[in-house]
Amino acid sequence: VGLWMLYIIVNERWDDLAMAKPAQASADPVWNFVTGLELGIAASLSWWPYIGAMSRMVPNGKKAAVPAMLGLGGSVAALSLIGVAGVLVLKVSDPSEWLRTVGGPTYAIISLAFVTAANLGTAVAGIYCSALGLRHYKVFEEISWKVLLVIIITPIAIIGLAIPNLFFNNFSAFLGFIGVGFAPLCGIQITDYYLLRRGKINVRGLFDESEPVYRYWKGVNPAAVLAMIAGVASYIYVLNPLTFASNAPYPLIPASILAAVVASGVFLLVTRLVVIPSGKGGYPKTEKVYQAEEHSTPPI
Repeated sequence: VGLWMLYIIVNERWDDLAMAKPAQASADPVWNFVTGLELGIAASLSWWPYIGAMSRMVPNGKKAAVPAMLGLGGSVAALSLIGVAGVLVLKVSDPSEWLRTVGGPTYAIISLAFVTAANLGTAVAGIYCSALGLRHYKVFEEISWKVLLVIIITPIAIIGLAIPNLFFNNFSAFLGFIGVGFAPLCGIQITDYYLLRRGKINVRGLFDESEPVYRYWKGVNPAAVLAMIAGVASYIYVLNPLTFASNAPYPLIPASILAAVVASGVFLLVTRLVVIPSGKGGYPKTEKVYQAEEHSTPPI
């Protein structure tokens, strides 16, 4: 559907596309490029929880993660280019309006039916993942699945039915806030899993409350909290997600990348200085600790 729409735009509206100028563009071409890159990064980060949900719905998560990342990475990039072409030529951000304008009502109805079917799998994965997440809260433990699904779907339905134009007209701000929240989170999780835990976690400890491996201090990990605060603050400082006013070092480095790096550094520092010495979080012992235990004198 997207490629067909792009073909129609290029074939019938090439002059409009070639002469189009982005609205509210900056005089600095580097700023424009990096801001477009930043919005692309934020759009990709929005799939972070979906990849996790898809991985846990198959027998082998490792085999599912790479194809999901490659598929989503390629498709998101391609569809983003199509979206850019649609906005530049048609001057509206609503995809349904693009389809109606380019191909007429019949084409729009058929295309939207295909788009709906294509998004059904990811929507189910997202709803399932959200339901599992809410189950970890005491207030939602005894609620039936039907009620839980209604709670999850209702906010999305309200946006889609009541304020779709308000949402689409502020979609860049929506992507900005995705970067604000997900970029630090991704930096923390990557650092925690690969650098600190060396790719090993206690699966039973994730779900069994009798083994509070990951309870930290009454369920709160100060390293993660401080890292999130630092990452969010750094993002908002270099790039305001509402007004897109920016400060150095932006646009030399995208805001999402900076926020992820800052959050990662703070998390690594606090974890090594506070969390691991306190014996919290189930982190593997360092080589120095192993060597000390090997050379220690056994008790008499």
